[in-house]
Amino acid sequence: NLKKKKRKLKFELYLLMVIFLCEPILAFKTIKDTSIFQIKNVEISGVDSSQKYIFIENLKKYAFRPKVLAFLGENNIFSWNENIENIKFLEYKNINIKKDFFKRTLIIFAEKSEKIGSWCFLRGVSDRDCFWVSSEDGILTGEAPETFGGLYMGVIENSSRIGFLGLKVLEYKKFLNLKKIFQELNLIGIIPKSAEYKKIGDSLNIENKNNTKFLFSLSFDPTLNLEALKKILQKSSQSEIEYVDLSVEGKIYVKPK
Repeated sequence: NLKKKKRKLKFELYLLMVIFLCEPILAFKTIKDTSIFQIKNVEISGVDSSQKYIFIENLKKYAFRPKVLAFLGENNIFSWNENIENIKFLEYKNINIKKDFFKRTLIIFAEKSEKIGSWCFLRGVSDRDCFWVSSEDGILTGEAPETFGGLYMGVIENSSRIGFLGLKVLEYKKFLNLKKIFQELNLIGIIPKSAEYKKIGDSLNIENKNNTKFLFSLSFDPTLNLEALKKILQKSSQSEIEYVDLSVEGKIYVKPK
């Protein structure tokens, strides 16, 4: 039976090629109406079962050939662009599409982005809209709770900007500087109680559980200043310091309590 099906499929494809060469309009109509080109199954890996429907609906915005789609419809296997690789949207950093013509199946592989933490936007006096942030590029990927300390960073943005899915919170270099700050503070043993970002001046103000404040600027690489901070904390306890100003490259000001 399997051999007969393969022979039948090869014959139909060969016949279609002959029709296409002789009469293109008839060939397109045949592709549209023939059941062998209608998608029977969609196999998806890397996506939670509860999210597959939403995932496919979002993917349709990127994966169709627009001109072919208009004529053949979205359920035709030729409407999907197999050659598109590394499609990116929201929480997925890589999406690849393959076709199995014999099984009339779309095979979709998805790889999720890692979360670095949450980013919150002020809405009114006390309300906040919070989103997960992708660790690769700083894009907002989904609604999130406020998170501070532990495995995730948490930042509150003090500005009039409104957050939305797909927004890139920072320019790439500034985002790398942000990641360095949180990673190094974690290694030093500083656990943030709060972190506030001000878009004007690109300042990041972090406060730990001892109410010690650490003032940073995201406009330059913080590596040198963080190395100096590490040496300072080898001599002084965090609880003895009111704040450390690291917002100027190559300079640090420490105010004791």
